[in-house]
Amino acid sequence: LAFHDDHGRIPSQDVGPAFETMNNRGKKLSNLELLKNRILYLISLYDNKKCSEDEQNYLVNSVNKTWSEVYHQLGRNKQKPLSDDDFLRHYWIIYFHYTKKKGSDYIDYFLNTKFTAENIYEFNQDANKGLKPEDLKDCLEKLKVLSQYWYSIHHPNECQNHSQGEKLWLNRLNRLGFMYFKPLVVVLFLKISGFNERERIQILRNIERFIFIHFKLNRCQSNSGETPFYNLAHQIANKNKISEAEASIEQKINTKMEENLHRWFKKEGDKVFFNPEYFLDYIQNKGTNFYSWNGLKYFLYEYEYNFFLKNGNEKIDWNVFVKPDNKDKISIEHIYPQNPKDEEWQYFASYSDKEKRQLQNSLGNLLPLSLSINSSLQNSSFNDKKYQKTDTNGNEKRRGYRQGSHSEIEVAEYEDWTAQTIKERGMKLLWFMEQRWGISLDDEAKLRLLGLSFLDEQEKS
Repeated sequence: LAFHDDHGRIPSQDVGPAFETMNNRGKKLSNLELLKNRILYLISLYDNKKCSEDEQNYLVNSVNKTWSEVYHQLGRNKQKPLSDDDFLRHYWIIYFHYTKKKGSDYIDYFLNTKFTAENIYEFNQDANKGLKPEDLKDCLEKLKVLSQYWYSIHHPNECQNHSQGEKLWLNRLNRLGFMYFKPLVVVLFLKISGFNERERIQILRNIERFIFIHFKLNRCQSNSGETPFYNLAHQIANKNKISEAEASIEQKINTKMEENLHRWFKKEGDKVFFNPEYFLDYIQNKGTNFYSWNGLKYFLYEYEYNFFLKNGNEKIDWNVFVKPDNKDKISIEHIYPQNPKDEEWQYFASYSDKEKRQLQNSLGNLLPLSLSINSSLQNSSFNDKKYQKTDTNGNEKRRGYRQGSHSEIEVAEYEDWTAQTIKERGMKLLWFMEQRWGISLDDEAKLRLLGLSFLDEQEKS
């Protein structure tokens, strides 16, 4: 029940609590459900002289159809339903007023600024003010349409309107994480945006590069530099015109990304020179070098995916790769194991315990597996790892590198596994990083990143 004023109306400040009831599952209403109830209530406040009963009924039906479509889109994928709150917050960012004050700003705006009884009463007194029925229709239509595009950017392979190039980069962003680029990505596909396929692909490519460098390599905070990109998304979605004197939206997006990157990197031509200090601080604090890096699986998957793009035959399923069956299984193996049997790894006997740990967790020693294995199976000798292992009954215990992913097959070509091969493969992977994301590293920086500077020092001495 809600408290009414002397005129039988529910004061605006009490409308929120009035509708914070339990749904039919016995749970507190979500913000999306709460907003629906608020809008339905507000429709009932329209003066019949300003908004006819038929029009009010039309609005009620529009609300129900809109929410039906929104919930259909958010729940289309039963294994990976999309968050109500995440969608509603981004709807607010795209079409309304973004602030950085607190995480609940979006629902505060909807319930206490946009959709309030005061705005209805103001319209009832003056049809040119307040929350007009046509404004409400526009909000509902945008909410419905956005939910459709929202689903398509999260599940691009299911969208027939996306080109193969668009699907490629959207899938990459889903694997890498959109960070704060969801509003910008989704508006690229709105008809109102005016972008063509080539422009969309180029922008998606640049966003993916920015996220990898800015967040995965440079370790920037998750909200570092978000406001300009939220503003650009809002500008595109609301058709705010840009004067001819200004750059195109595509150029503005790219310029903003370059400005943020160059706070940390020196640019020469089309490449940026990566200063590894921030990244080194991060992985050294973790104590396990690259193995603790939160960008490792994405990076190794991209290296593997590059083989697939060239040769076909995709050998690693991303969903399986990032979620092994249980905590005792691994999908990234230390080739030179963390708990080696010394007699099987004689090449490493001369190194100190600290140097052994650096070699074990160095990038070149980390290998993505086509199938996750029990962690106990990774302590075998290099020769055993290259070939299939079976139990006494002839059943496969683990797949050998020669039968594994493209990356495993590449490693299986090495006759022996030594400190120098770890360095060689690590340098090769960093070269791939340079080419793939357009960065430059000198050899000294590469060795420092790999944690293997001591190998060069030993060679010089």
